[in-house]
Amino acid sequence: DMGDGNITMLTDGKRSQNGGIVWNTKGDRVAYASTKRNGADRDIYMMDPLNPSTEKLIFEAKGGGFGMNDWAPDDNSVIIGEGISVNESRLWLIDLKTGTQKRLSPETKEQAVFGGAVYLPDGKSIYLTTDMDNEFKYLSKMDIATGKMKAITKSIPWDISSYDLSKDGTKMIFSTNEAGLSKVYLLNTVTDTYELMKEIPDGLIGGFAFHNNGEDVVFNY
Repeated sequence: DMGDGNITMLTDGKRSQNGGIVWNTKGDRVAYASTKRNGADRDIYMMDPLNPSTEKLIFEAKGGGFGMNDWAPDDNSVIIGEGISVNESRLWLIDLKTGTQKRLSPETKEQAVFGGAVYLPDGKSIYLTTDMDNEFKYLSKMDIATGKMKAITKSIPWDISSYDLSKDGTKMIFSTNEAGLSKVYLLNTVTDTYELMKEIPDGLIGGFAFHNNGEDVVFNY
């Protein structure tokens, strides 16, 4: 409580791991991962943090590699990630009204990584990173209804390491790790074109967070 400084524990406080908290769009619920059910599987729960008794299991996992990615703009569904190994991960869509689960990441012949999904404001598409059919992790845009993917930064021969989408969804800032140094790019999400931000000095850069005005960004340097 920012007024009196009191702290309220929201989870069970026992021998469980709880984390990866993501607020919904409206700001009245959070979703997070917890091992409290059996101490091993990392399930996904949601609750109104002002009323912890509202806690609800929304995804029962089989494995410890699950975690929240993002809420849909209408708060009716969430995307969660499933980490299988360093070389393989998947994305799942959970419909919060029906409880149905849909795999978003495509079936691939070879192991591939899919992660970091963020919704665009229209709720119809997401940005994500993947190394499908490529040596490096690149940004891609997926149409949720069809599963069709459009590679955005596949021509950059380095891993995408960090990014953030502006609140209005018109731009994204992202960085690559290029031989140990970060390069920062600004992406226009309308045209899916990007440019190098040359004024940022050399270093290790990440942890981007857009201001609500869509013009200012903070980051770690």
